[in-house]
Amino acid sequence: MEAVRWAIQHINKNNFIPGVKLGMTIYDTCGTQALATHGALDIIQNAYPEPHAVCEDSNQTKIFLGILGPSLSGPAVAVANILAGHKIPQIAFSTTLAELSNKTRFPNFFRTVPPDTKQSRVMADTVKALGWTFVATISTNDNYGLDGMRAFHKFAYQEGICITWWEVFQESYSSSEPPSYRIIRKLSNEIQSRANGSLGVVYFGQASEAKKLLSAQQDLISKENLVHLKTLHWIMPDAVSTDLDVLQTAGSIGKGSLTISPVHTNIDTFKQYWLGLINGIIQGNTTLKTHQWLGECVEHHYKCALAGSMLTTDNKMRACQDLSDGDIAAGFYQSAYVEKALDVVYILAVALRDARLSICNPNPGFCSELAQLHTGSFFHHVRRVNFTYSELQNIVPEELLTDTKTLAFHPDGEIVVGHNQPLYFINNYKIDGTITAVGQYTADNLNISLDKIEMLDPTGQILTDKKLPSSDCKKNCEHCAHKPDVEYAYIPGELLLLGFFGIHEKSTKDPFSCGLYRNLSGSIDLVEAFLFALDTINSGTEAHIAKTLKGQTFGGLAFDTCYNSLRASKLLSDFLGGTLKVYDKSTGEAIDPQRVVGVIGAFSSSVSLDLLDILTPLRIPLVSYGSSSPYLNDPQRCPYFLRTVPSNDLTALAAVKLIRHFGWDYISTVNTANAYARGAISAFNKYAQQNGICIAISDEIEFESKPSRLYETLTKLQRYPSAKAVVLFTDDFHVEDMLMAIKGIHLEGQFILIGESWINNRVIENIGAAAAGHISLNLESRTNALFNDYFKRKRPEHETRNPWFNTFWEERFQCNLRHTFTPRTKSHFCPITNTLELSYQTDQWSAYTIDAVYATAIGVKQSLNQLCQDSSIQPCENYFDGIQYVVDKIKAVTLQSDNGKAFRPINNDGNGNAGIEVANIQPSKTRTDPSQPSYSYEKIGMFTLELGLQLTQRPQFYDKYNAPYPPNVDLSRCQGAECDKCFNNSNPETTLVQICPTTDPATTTSSTILVPGLEIIQIGLIALGATLGVAILVTCSVCVILHRRIKRVSRHTPEPNYYNYIDGSLPRPPVLQSNGHSCCTGPLSGSGRRHSAYKNDMVFENANEA
Repeated sequence: MEAVRWAIQHINKNNFIPGVKLGMTIYDTCGTQALATHGALDIIQNAYPEPHAVCEDSNQTKIFLGILGPSLSGPAVAVANILAGHKIPQIAFSTTLAELSNKTRFPNFFRTVPPDTKQSRVMADTVKALGWTFVATISTNDNYGLDGMRAFHKFAYQEGICITWWEVFQESYSSSEPPSYRIIRKLSNEIQSRANGSLGVVYFGQASEAKKLLSAQQDLISKENLVHLKTLHWIMPDAVSTDLDVLQTAGSIGKGSLTISPVHTNIDTFKQYWLGLINGIIQGNTTLKTHQWLGECVEHHYKCALAGSMLTTDNKMRACQDLSDGDIAAGFYQSAYVEKALDVVYILAVALRDARLSICNPNPGFCSELAQLHTGSFFHHVRRVNFTYSELQNIVPEELLTDTKTLAFHPDGEIVVGHNQPLYFINNYKIDGTITAVGQYTADNLNISLDKIEMLDPTGQILTDKKLPSSDCKKNCEHCAHKPDVEYAYIPGELLLLGFFGIHEKSTKDPFSCGLYRNLSGSIDLVEAFLFALDTINSGTEAHIAKTLKGQTFGGLAFDTCYNSLRASKLLSDFLGGTLKVYDKSTGEAIDPQRVVGVIGAFSSSVSLDLLDILTPLRIPLVSYGSSSPYLNDPQRCPYFLRTVPSNDLTALAAVKLIRHFGWDYISTVNTANAYARGAISAFNKYAQQNGICIAISDEIEFESKPSRLYETLTKLQRYPSAKAVVLFTDDFHVEDMLMAIKGIHLEGQFILIGESWINNRVIENIGAAAAGHISLNLESRTNALFNDYFKRKRPEHETRNPWFNTFWEERFQCNLRHTFTPRTKSHFCPITNTLELSYQTDQWSAYTIDAVYATAIGVKQSLNQLCQDSSIQPCENYFDGIQYVVDKIKAVTLQSDNGKAFRPINNDGNGNAGIEVANIQPSKTRTDPSQPSYSYEKIGMFTLELGLQLTQRPQFYDKYNAPYPPNVDLSRCQGAECDKCFNNSNPETTLVQICPTTDPATTTSSTILVPGLEIIQIGLIALGATLGVAILVTCSVCVILHRRIKRVSRHTPEPNYYNYIDGSLPRPPVLQSNGHSCCTGPLSGSGRRHSAYKNDMVFENANEA
């Protein structure tokens, strides 16, 4: 109040508004909404009680400008409600209630301080910076405390901070103990039952209640010897700020506390004015009539009695006249809101100056038109103010002249804050009794110096920096581990891409739940790649992408499918249908499914097939980074499916060419019972037939099979020892299980595994010699250097948006993070020295995930430019009507590799533009202990459609003694009786194929599609050539019989179908249908909707038969 009076005197003295002086009428609301309401009514209807009003100026001609304050949120809301509709500007200097930003409810409200949501964010960031993961919260029972604490809880949840409880401070007349004591006792119990040695307390409320809490804490320590209460450590809001009167209430108890205060300038010229004013009151030189409440303030603040005062009846209180100048100066405290109140005065003054110039110009002074200025007109001048203090010169305190901030308002009435303009100080009540700023908050970024903070341990020892007290939960922490019904990672944006990733395994108990964390391919790296790509798009750091998108932002919403088609389908249908609500955690707003323009995923082909059941009727494109099943190739069945990886047709062909290159003709196969593996093994079988390869045995294992199931597989394979090569189309964990089984029963060297997509050192860790010599066929290596650097620098303490990253970290380093509340199953806590930068190998699919996001975003943006150019709604209906145009645009996108070379991630046929690398597992060249050999993948060649198979070095194969085989040894050719099986169809385990080629097997190729029965013709013709003396009649009879058999076989052989994958000669899988619907399309709901489990069992069983 006195700062406002002081500023008005400066403005009037310097004739800032020629011919016009400012005055003020003061209303004491006593912190109540009732008196605030009376004051507002008096302004409108002269209804306020006279004793509470004092006029500063007696000029006869007056115009009313507006209301400054009130200082508390509750009274401010009461005033704002009354002023609504009257166009009377209300400008607050310390009212921070976030609700007042609502222009619909409070159209006249402005303020020069940020709302409490910002302060709540600062408090949550401060807790995180201290490393606290477990705090108690207390608030006062008013708008300020309740709303501020609600916002803090929201931000704390985002940061993974557990709030053990929230206590509201409110008087209870039925209790025998004051609420402050009851709350402190509750904190005492929490320390003893859950806290790990000390407990952080976040308080959001008024200063008066903060004093009561600190006093109760001190009282219970001294009187009841509850010494563990010394381990409470407080964070308090701007209501306490730098007020030593609060912090010094209970001696040393408040020392070490942190407080938040708005950034402010200490105005020394006002301090001198204030001290002079106090001296004048004490000496009787300043009239109390003019400064009505100042005498009461002096007596309360300095604990003294003024001469002749009627305000106190304490005869023992010292006389104020006995105070020295030093006592008076030492008791001075300048509120952080002094500057904010001055901001309001100068805003009103500048608005009035501008109004006078527009109304009276060129006439100087107070013109008659100005006298007619009504509050509605002046309201608009307030809204338009825009100035800096340097423009006002001599009417402004010299301390403010160097302040570079701009005084202007946003449309919602909030003060404009510059990008680099600090908003808050974080203060520490030091052990020496001073309070010092130890950090500041600028543009959503906290900068705090832990080495400047001082706190006390129970013995009085000063703690600082890395020795600052922790605040963690040590036991009974289950309530802290609460998770949302569905975990997700989210990035906001104008348009939305969904992402589906397999972070966990499928649950063995609940078909819709998740099992253990998945440590192998297609996991956390791909989620991070998805988020990284969206960050890159929205930040514009990739010039060739930013040029196309032109500021269009893409949001992302990532879900965990848990490798479960049922779960993935339910997540997608529930979200798009609106029954699954997920929220932007930064705003609390529900994420709108209408913004979805595309889907990225999934890794599993079975999951992608089920997602397409839902997406295809809705005309939403699905772009996969890992689904490679040939079943997804049919454009008639899956018209809006694309992928950045090639189909397994290519991998199967590469495996066949590799086997023939080695001169092998007798092999076995193992595949997983899912769409990915069944499609791949089907393609492999056909190429094997074309190239004269006999398959001794084919074994299929269920996706959920236990590791022990692989021992059964190995037993089957051992029946055919000549079929040393075993082609695997399985998931990487099945490969790992098989290698462990080979090691477990000492079958090293008995098999050469040729598998797809398990080039990952995590698969062969600790396997030893059982890994030696195997072949892995993998996606062409493609890296994104920026992503690799981004991912390897990540740390769990900085993670806020990926809910699965902490689990990844704990599994990667086999340790427990201190700031999480998951069951601590590891033997030790994670050291801060853990890092991904030294040896972590990012997933090979990461770059393909990034390519999928980039291609989709660019294709979607180009499509929107064409299809929705006349619509203000994005995406418009034309976007979905023109979905084929969208798909074509995505396919046509060109990107740039790390070396700047342009490439298309997707071919015209919708498959990924990538080759197949051939890697051989060999002894590591970097091993340090020869007695404990380790193994790694060595790239030995590449297969592409254009260039075929190109090997750059000879692979190494090993015998059971782990000795390398010599070159050109026949390792997987049929021998003796085993060869008979390739001519005999009586064994259901054996696939009939052409064998014994007449030319060099290393170069033999065939484009002929062979069906069962045709081999008999070849055998018959060979027999005829060997028996020239047999009668022609017998020969003709044989021919007739064979002809009839061929016809009979042909009638039962499916008609081959073709698609133009290479040159039209490659066979595709048969069309799979169920209940009249294709595998990729079908009704979205209703009785005709196929149950996913039934569909999978039936469709893939039929595929196997075909």
